[in-house]
Amino acid sequence: MENIIENSETRGQWKSFWGLIKEANVPWYLYFLTLGMDILSAKLFVKLPVLLGDIMEGMIFNGNLVFDYSLISLANLVFSFLTILVFNIVDLKINISGTVGVWNKIIQLPMKRIISEGASSLTSRVTNDSTGLGLALSGIFNLFSTICSILLVYLEMLRVNKNLTLLLLVVPLWVVFSMKIIGRLAYGAQKNIQDNLSTLTSYLSIQLPNIKQIKSYGMETQEFIKGKAIIEEQYHSEMVMARVNIVSNSLTLMTNLLNNLIVLGYGTFLMSQQQLSLGAFTTFFVFVTQGNLNAGMSVILMYYQNIKTGLGCCSKIAEIMKANSELLNVGETLLGEALEQALYFDSVSFAYNDKIILDDVSFCIPKNKLTVIVGTNGSGKSTLLKLIERLYQPNSGNIYYGKENIQKYSLNEWRRQISYAIQNSPLMFGTIKENLVYGVTASDETELLSLTSSLGFDIKDSAKFLNAQVGEMGEHLSGGQKQKLSIIRSIAKDASIYLFDEITDALDSTSDCKVLELLTEKLKNKTIVAVTHDINMVKAADYVVFLENGRCVETGKHEELLQQSKNYRSLWSY
Repeated sequence: MENIIENSETRGQWKSFWGLIKEANVPWYLYFLTLGMDILSAKLFVKLPVLLGDIMEGMIFNGNLVFDYSLISLANLVFSFLTILVFNIVDLKINISGTVGVWNKIIQLPMKRIISEGASSLTSRVTNDSTGLGLALSGIFNLFSTICSILLVYLEMLRVNKNLTLLLLVVPLWVVFSMKIIGRLAYGAQKNIQDNLSTLTSYLSIQLPNIKQIKSYGMETQEFIKGKAIIEEQYHSEMVMARVNIVSNSLTLMTNLLNNLIVLGYGTFLMSQQQLSLGAFTTFFVFVTQGNLNAGMSVILMYYQNIKTGLGCCSKIAEIMKANSELLNVGETLLGEALEQALYFDSVSFAYNDKIILDDVSFCIPKNKLTVIVGTNGSGKSTLLKLIERLYQPNSGNIYYGKENIQKYSLNEWRRQISYAIQNSPLMFGTIKENLVYGVTASDETELLSLTSSLGFDIKDSAKFLNAQVGEMGEHLSGGQKQKLSIIRSIAKDASIYLFDEITDALDSTSDCKVLELLTEKLKNKTIVAVTHDINMVKAADYVVFLENGRCVETGKHEELLQQSKNYRSLWSY
């Protein structure tokens, strides 16, 4: 039973790996080129021990023999150099290709999958795990070329002495046994290393941006202890791999020893029986100690360990690559009158990890109006916006744009018509201008400066202002400035629907009023959906949707709801 389970796991590893290979842009021609050069080099190399044996038989003064030996040695050196050079290029190409492929897959994953994996963990998958692809693939080709080289050696040795060659076949059986041990140990050890490395990367990438908070709460010691524990876990997993390497090296030494003992023991016995000449014995001895046999058997174990290590690296990204991607360009385009429609939620329910967020929600968002969504914390307000943008899909029910289900339109087309700004919206690393025009197909610099001025930015030198670096996570700016820039960025995008999630939360009352004025002026006759606790925005809204515990309990204008609903009045402490 254990063998059946093990074989099933092994098949699963290889199936996942070959699935990953299909997704990668593998430079197969370079792999086969190096394989061909390796085999040609091996064919040349097997001639050297035979020539050396002839020389040992007393033909050292044969000029042609010495010339042939020197020429073949030089040719073998050239081919070996070229093989190493090309293989290094191939490794770089496949690693880059693998990293690009994983990154491309990750940015097309649905939000549910990204959140379940964790952004920081996925960072580790891109930067660390993808390198296993080149390690495993180059290991496969190197293993194949080494086996070919060893077969050539055995064929040459058969011509010299059949009995000694047949006895040496015991060694490959020992190597196969060793490969099984090393492969199983290396795969598990490397998989554990990658998982722990992902945990360490996640911890550091989350805690380092929050270093100010750690210091302000005096949590340096506690965070040091947490970090130390995670680092020690990584150390222990690396130590397991170090033990695997020790086992691998020990098996390699035993393989070489077995080869040497067979040649020295049985070879001297055959010489004593006059069944093996000194030249033939020298040929065998060179084949084993300096030729491809000992070295070949050793690297077979090393390459197989590399293959299993690479499979361990790739195990998680193979799983990610098999996940369903968002179908960005499948569906219809939005043209003409379709760009200005009301949004309808029809019995929409949504749950995340079995937790119900929205339960049978139905309401209308009128076109070209300001609609606000209000409610207590955890009532599903922000989730509504994510469903509109199709970052999530409803578990049941439908969302309509006019008479058409929004699923009808391609994701790229749909999201192109939506501008989205959130509370504490992150800024991209780069300049202020690069952030303001992010995702904007066409931008007017004068308009951008006008928008920033209207929100209170002091612009004395426009070029200097726009080219100023925002720093990592916008650390060169205040919280209010970052929020204002994200609002300007969303307004700068020429969209049909604008989604705002608590965008005035980090602003002072003066800036709050300026933002509201900017929205009503610049986005007049646009469909705006805003999640907010800002009473000024609620009063200015054309329509209010009131949520409680994931259900839509009231809709209408602010003054109407104050009259109709006690719960709505309590929301504003009336």
